[in-house]
Amino acid sequence: MLQARIIAALSLLRGPFYQRASTIDTSHSETTQGNFDLNIARELPDGYTSSSVATRAASTRETARLSAPFTEIMNEYSARSNMTLTYSECGDSCVTRVQAFGFSADCMQYEEFTDYNSSLPYSEILFDSSVSLWLRDYDATNAVEAMGGIALNSTFYEGRNESIDLRTERKYLTYHICNLTPGIVEYDVNLASGTVELGPRSQDRFVQAVDLTAPNYLGGNNTIGGFQYAGDYLFNSEATLSFAGAVSSTHLSGSLANQMLKDINGNWFYTFNDPMHMMLDAMREIAFRASLKVGRDNSTVPVQTLAFTGRRTYSVYRADWVYLILAVTMSIAGLTSILATFHGWWRLGRDVSMNPLEICKAFSAPLLEDAGSNVSFQTFPEHATDFEVRYGFIRDGPTTVKPDNAASVTPQLVVDELTRIHAPREGQIFQ
Repeated sequence: MLQARIIAALSLLRGPFYQRASTIDTSHSETTQGNFDLNIARELPDGYTSSSVATRAASTRETARLSAPFTEIMNEYSARSNMTLTYSECGDSCVTRVQAFGFSADCMQYEEFTDYNSSLPYSEILFDSSVSLWLRDYDATNAVEAMGGIALNSTFYEGRNESIDLRTERKYLTYHICNLTPGIVEYDVNLASGTVELGPRSQDRFVQAVDLTAPNYLGGNNTIGGFQYAGDYLFNSEATLSFAGAVSSTHLSGSLANQMLKDINGNWFYTFNDPMHMMLDAMREIAFRASLKVGRDNSTVPVQTLAFTGRRTYSVYRADWVYLILAVTMSIAGLTSILATFHGWWRLGRDVSMNPLEICKAFSAPLLEDAGSNVSFQTFPEHATDFEVRYGFIRDGPTTVKPDNAASVTPQLVVDELTRIHAPREGQIFQ
């Protein structure tokens, strides 16, 4: 009895010992290399992004509205949704270079100054940003179709000024303009968990220019106009100083001027940062999102087979042999103690099983009183009838006599008919 209690107590330690017997090291990784196919469009379909305003004037070309697919692209960009892409296994993450639609930027930056008489009221632009069209190789008076790109324009005051005399002050504004030519661009991309992230813009390689239609003054769909329309919606912003002595003020409109605000300087001459890098990054991402959507929605887009390099982490299981031996020893001791209870089973004279009917007979179930005391489970069906049974106690059990000669009913736990059996209650005593 004491040995059984010791073994039962020690068996409680098996779980903790097994837990300590093994550890998982997830810091290991390996390089993956190979090829996979990506559905990314290198060019956009003609007329993909927007519809033109029918101005009937060759010199006026405007975008009326965005197309449904490009509207969805802009909604995803504004929500900063992950860029998703289906691709085959390449590891936990991988990098590759892929060709997609994009822009080549031709930028120039310069300064201009304006002299102001501080004794007179005046108005001055301190910040201005916009996105416009630029067209090439067409006759403005006759051409219906025109090709072109978009121009990113920014003007900002950085705080540089000079005093010319007691009343005249010279202020310098910085102008930064980038003309974007549409075409095919090769990007560095990072892939992980079904999402895509663009690599540094400095690693982009412009492969070739692509002619894209600009808004048509007779109406119809166009491709480059949607980028200009969306870009101007995102970035059209300005800050204007109205100087009038003590009642001077600076008014900001649009979100970009507020984002680029650098210093108030304690007066109305606010200074600003250059927004061009943000504008270039935005147009780059929008162009890449467009390539992803065209490749996703159009099954005729040629698949690009690309080489990738990635990393894959894997787990290494390590065993602590001391805890493992202790846990296995306790498991064997528990199994041995259970097997010991079956010692002498051959003396029963027949095969014994854990069959439910045989267990019921071992608990003297009244239902099986008619069966012999040494009946095997194979012959039990001959003595059984078809009704439901349960394990519990019969309320009208046998009568016992207590030391004070008072008769009482002490129930027994048995297996009997469902209608006669009651469920035991906590604290109840049975024979």
